[in-house]
Amino acid sequence: MALPFLRLAIEPIPYSSRRASLANLLPRGQWDRIRRYVYRRNRYRCQICGREGRMYCHETWQFNEQTGHQYLMGFKCLCEACHKTKHYFFARDSQEQAILFQYFLTINRVTRQQGIDHLMNVYRQQRRLNQREWIINYGEHNWHIPATATVEQRRSYARFNHPRRR
Repeated sequence: MALPFLRLAIEPIPYSSRRASLANLLPRGQWDRIRRYVYRRNRYRCQICGREGRMYCHETWQFNEQTGHQYLMGFKCLCEACHKTKHYFFARDSQEQAILFQYFLTINRVTRQQGIDHLMNVYRQQRRLNQREWIINYGEHNWHIPATATVEQRRSYARFNHPRRR
């Protein structure tokens, strides 16, 4: 079944890249400047559902499966519900997944079967992305990130510099 345009899509994140976000790698002050800029740019409104309130700065990524490069494409200002739905696979338990899935259906105005189809497509893509190590390009933010040779070194850097974000 073909899926219509989705306002809110669930996104795969390769296992090897899970701790490699700018939020984890940058010093707190640098990350705060980026996220506050994103919030102001979008007038503290979710770019998907339009809600106001507490916002999250969501990093958008593109994957080139032929070259093994992962590119930071930009940032979105998202409410908590939209942000958690983007990261559906990080849900704590099946009850939280059920709530996020229902939210996904409501925001996109799709049928349950269309939602399941999307979820299965993302799951297949996630499995494919997990089969390799990714070379991560942070675009204009590359110079902020310490040069590290391995994913584990990036994870260690994130844990060492941001103990609250484990």
